[in-house]
Amino acid sequence: VGEGLARRHLESLGYNTLAVNVRFASGESDLVAEHGETIVFVEVRTRRGTGVGSPEESITPRKLSKMTATAQEYVQAHESEGVIGALTLVAVEIGHDGRLRRIDIVENAVEG
Repeated sequence: VGEGLARRHLESLGYNTLAVNVRFASGESDLVAEHGETIVFVEVRTRRGTGVGSPEESITPRKLSKMTATAQEYVQAHESEGVIGALTLVAVEIGHDGRLRRIDIVENAVEG
């Protein structure tokens, strides 16, 4: 549910989805999109309620490392040398009633 909401939200902001659930040996990217001249690798984190913490809190250093490696593999596999890439987190919170509470985009979740 969260990935679909995130995709529609990003598209409403001008992102063009290139791929969904991209898998490589190093990991996966929930969405790969273009935004202007940038290829954006999106991790979607969805939480129902706040009992287990926020979506942002669920990103571990290991997950960030896998996101970086997956983005690098994607760029190499698609011969996209010189392409500017960005790792982005989309945090989705859904209430216990099933209603969307918020969608936040954390651009450049990993700098470097």
